[in-house]
Amino acid sequence: MSQTRPLSLEPLRPPEHDPGALIDWALARARIGFALRAVRRRPFVATGCFLVLAALGPVSLAVMPKTWRVETVVTASRDPVVSTVADPVLLRAFVAEDPAGIARDAILRKDNLLALIDETGLLDRTLAAAPLTRARDRVVELAEGRARTREERRQDLAETLEKKLLISVPGAEPGAPAGASRDRILLSIEWPDGEAARRFLDAAARRFFEERRAREVAMGRDVVAVLEERAAAVREEIVSKVLKIHELETAMLRGTPSLSRTYRAVRGRVPEEQELARLRVTLESRKVALAELERLRQARADELRAQLAREHAAYGEQHPVIARTRSVLAGVEAPSAQADALRAEIAGLEQDLSRASERAARLVDDEDPGLEYERTELRILLARSTTLRERLDAARVEAAVAQAGFDRRYAFAAPPVVPRRAVRPIAALSIAAGILGGALLALFAASVLDLRSGILLEQTQLEEKMGLRVFGALRAS
Repeated sequence: MSQTRPLSLEPLRPPEHDPGALIDWALARARIGFALRAVRRRPFVATGCFLVLAALGPVSLAVMPKTWRVETVVTASRDPVVSTVADPVLLRAFVAEDPAGIARDAILRKDNLLALIDETGLLDRTLAAAPLTRARDRVVELAEGRARTREERRQDLAETLEKKLLISVPGAEPGAPAGASRDRILLSIEWPDGEAARRFLDAAARRFFEERRAREVAMGRDVVAVLEERAAAVREEIVSKVLKIHELETAMLRGTPSLSRTYRAVRGRVPEEQELARLRVTLESRKVALAELERLRQARADELRAQLAREHAAYGEQHPVIARTRSVLAGVEAPSAQADALRAEIAGLEQDLSRASERAARLVDDEDPGLEYERTELRILLARSTTLRERLDAARVEAAVAQAGFDRRYAFAAPPVVPRRAVRPIAALSIAAGILGGALLALFAASVLDLRSGILLEQTQLEEKMGLRVFGALRAS
């Protein structure tokens, strides 16, 4: 028999209700407490729901297909022929090129993806290793009322690869360290079959290398062909220009016997005339210098003779002063080495002037402006031909060097390897999700059963249903 206890009256507390609050914390605490106590009231139901849902975590790890992330890093340096042939002096900066864009254009082309699918047998491996994919395709076929062809599956797989295959340059991404290498390309893909993904990335990178090699060979060959064609055209222009100059010179000389001994200076008429004028000026200056030297010697000799006459009147014949004056006069009247050198130089200049005058007399009187223009054009063509030959030789050398070093510029920096663990599903996350879901399901199921039982189990239910305030509770002992 149960014994009643005296009512324990608790002091009334003001309601903790704030109409401006976003969350009614009192009500939330009441609901959470009700759910936790419902688990204690229905332990078997709560335990069963928890175990059923928590077991789905390990089961999902065994049932759900795994997703593997396979990566490879390849080195792709620029082509030196492209950067130097256009202008050997101006080198293009590597930042002007986009290695990731080049790789995307080469690898993600539809025809290239289809060729990679056929090369690696990816379609057969995908269909054999993906029962869920086969089930999905079966549902789609039933909905469409027809069976999908192998070509349609192949096209769909190529579209899937185009979306899943990621190509990037880690050194060019935001946040990359300063000075990071920008010639390394990262290829990554997430796929249900790790070995198939590894084979696909390996084949994609190797096909990219082969295509780049073929492109560089063709590019170097085309550049050399263009330069050779241009050099041949310039040579033809030079030959034509030489013939035209010869015709103009023949027409100027008119082919008459009286002009058979005419002389044409290599640098034209004006330099020859300038040389002739220079020789004349030099010859005149030397003659003036010789005349001045003779005048000074004659004046000095006259002065010494007058001095000697005065000394004869003042001294005897054997006086030392008279002897000294006669010695100086003899030195002045003797032949001068400086005068002899000037006479020899004047004789040489007269000979040079005679020869230059003879050449100038045989120069053609009038110079044709058209002939000078053609000669200038010929010099320009010769310089252009020399430049083209140098550029052609440089292009051949650079193409050979580029091909010799291709395997160092395009290679695997990190070959594709199947990782030890799949990226999805994550074991810890699946188990944690199962445990959390089981706990929530247990709380929800026990609470729903208590609410739908129609029994008022707690005083908060009485207050909410009947609008009465509970002052105390009787407990059975």
